[in-house]
Amino acid sequence: MEKKKFNYISLACAVLALAVFAVSLGFFIKGQAIGNSTSELAPDFSELNVVKMYADDDIYLAGTDTGEVHCYDKEGERLWYITNPDGKFSVRDLQLFNDRIFVAFENRKILSFLSDEVSSDGEAIWEAESSQVYDLEDALPKTMYFGENSDYFAVIADDSASTDTFLIALPVSVSAEDVGEDGIYYLFEHSLWTADRAYQGCAVVGDSIYYSTRTSDIGILRIMENGEEHEETVIARYSAPFLALTGVEDGIAGFTNDGSLYVFEQLPIQADSKPLIYPITQEKINNDGVTAGGTCFYVRYTNGGVSVVDAMERSETVRISSSVNESVIMSSPDGFVLRYFKTGEPVRLTYYTNDLARMIQAYDNLSWLMIAGMVVGFLALLYCGALVYRPLGKIVNRKFVACGKAIAKHWVVYVSLIPTFVLLAIFYYYPIVFGFSLSFRDYLPGDHSIWVGFENFARVFKDDIFVSSIGSMFIFLAADLLKALIPPIIFAEAIFAVRNKSFSFWVRALLFIPGILPGVATSLVWAEGIFGAGQNGLINALGKLFVPSMANINFFAERGTATFAFIMFSFPWIGSYLIFYGAVSGIPSSMYEAAKLDGCGWLKRIVKLDLPMILPQIKYILITSFIGSIQNYGTIYVVRGTSGPVYTPALCMYSEIMQSNYGLASAQSVILFLFLMVATILNFRIQSDQS
Repeated sequence: MEKKKFNYISLACAVLALAVFAVSLGFFIKGQAIGNSTSELAPDFSELNVVKMYADDDIYLAGTDTGEVHCYDKEGERLWYITNPDGKFSVRDLQLFNDRIFVAFENRKILSFLSDEVSSDGEAIWEAESSQVYDLEDALPKTMYFGENSDYFAVIADDSASTDTFLIALPVSVSAEDVGEDGIYYLFEHSLWTADRAYQGCAVVGDSIYYSTRTSDIGILRIMENGEEHEETVIARYSAPFLALTGVEDGIAGFTNDGSLYVFEQLPIQADSKPLIYPITQEKINNDGVTAGGTCFYVRYTNGGVSVVDAMERSETVRISSSVNESVIMSSPDGFVLRYFKTGEPVRLTYYTNDLARMIQAYDNLSWLMIAGMVVGFLALLYCGALVYRPLGKIVNRKFVACGKAIAKHWVVYVSLIPTFVLLAIFYYYPIVFGFSLSFRDYLPGDHSIWVGFENFARVFKDDIFVSSIGSMFIFLAADLLKALIPPIIFAEAIFAVRNKSFSFWVRALLFIPGILPGVATSLVWAEGIFGAGQNGLINALGKLFVPSMANINFFAERGTATFAFIMFSFPWIGSYLIFYGAVSGIPSSMYEAAKLDGCGWLKRIVKLDLPMILPQIKYILITSFIGSIQNYGTIYVVRGTSGPVYTPALCMYSEIMQSNYGLASAQSVILFLFLMVATILNFRIQSDQS
């Protein structure tokens, strides 16, 4: 009865462990899939180089680098588009305010128009009666800022001819003829070189325009009645520059470059105003890495990643991984769009809804917990599964008890081993696990990490260079194993057979001295001094000596001759003879005397006595030479780099790393690891069978 009860409990524990493992694995796989998913943008932007976007409940607006503005409905159907009649000047900013669309262009103009009046002729809107064109002359618009119940909007602009910055106040509603008269106020200050008044952020509240500078100032520009008067005041200087400002309820909020959120709950801000300060992050942020949208700040970090900081909730609400080459080009109450731009690569737009971004963040935060659940569940499954089968359970329990007693008895020794295993885990096992995970990703440090599944492995086996390198690897492997065993054993036996101890000593010493030379120097001696092209190479020089008409051979130009040359390196290949010599010297002399009495000659004694007695050393050299040959690429790289005719898988892996193809290189390393693991298991199996 007790036995059955124990079996039921063990079975229940095994099922529970299996459930923990399966659930953790399922959540981990789902998390990886969700982590690489994005929301769908209804419009098709594949033919456009979109640089700015705007979205509300009804439409999408997209501005391009050629000065076009396209409007789409929420189903993705294009409603209209406009162009800049002055040429292909990129869109710098795009906003919708009070039913009017405002577009800032690279030719220092801002166009304001009504969407309903756009005709099929995209350029005609510039001449429409309801349209407004603001000519900023030398000011290159960067960002426009609007505020509820305000008759003015602000523009932060750069000087197209210098490093000055401008803060420009413009009336929202004005006829084209009035532009440049009293209704518009321009403000420009010192250049960026002094950093005194380089404008960073801006928030429009009523007829007041709050601004921040790179020297941590917050100021206010008040537009008086009808714009006939103005007043500009620096309110206060704070501990860090505000990178962006935005309006919140009855106050404004700012985000600083040290990662803090400041909230001023009452307006107007005075010199003695005490803001509420909320530390959000300690990561480094670029000076242009924060944009404001509604009551949120979109923070782009120097080392990659984007977070959404809600000024109303006073906290970071969303955090996702992103490339350092991605920037926020659109924010809306529903989500945001990232634009990936890197010279030589296609532009990519990625849209995240807030719900999806939060889900990605949640799975990312739980990923290590899922991995821990898989490990614990798997180990528990093995243990509980063993307990179900009673004889095996007794053996397992006996082992655990013996292990526990040993640890309790020699706890000092085991504790002293902890630092060693911690260092091994950090510098050896963690890189292995991390490299294995990279083989399933398109990864670039600080830029992006995208789950691609088995795509990297498919690319590896479609790579002709890698496939041909496998053949070269087996050729070198066979040659290296033969070179590591046959010549050293023969040479060790020859030296052992010499009775003159003084002669034997000097021979061993002279053979040991070349081993002191650096491997790179030795490779260059063989590559340039022996197999070198022209008269510099020994082989070519000897060939010319005996056959004057013999053409110079470039051994490293063709795969066949290059493979032969690399195999011949370090001739006569006696590198490990000292190990075999020591092993032969350690054979008891009584065994040699017995062999002599049995009539064994020198050759028969080597085959029947010496080789079986030095078999452990042979196995050691065999294993180390096998692994070293598979991993070797240094000699080929020193001679020809990564552009020669001969490749090995290890050299292919190094080449991909140098090209920042870390996912592809990791996939190649996993393939090499699996090959070495299978070979090692077979070797141990053969040894156990022989035993």
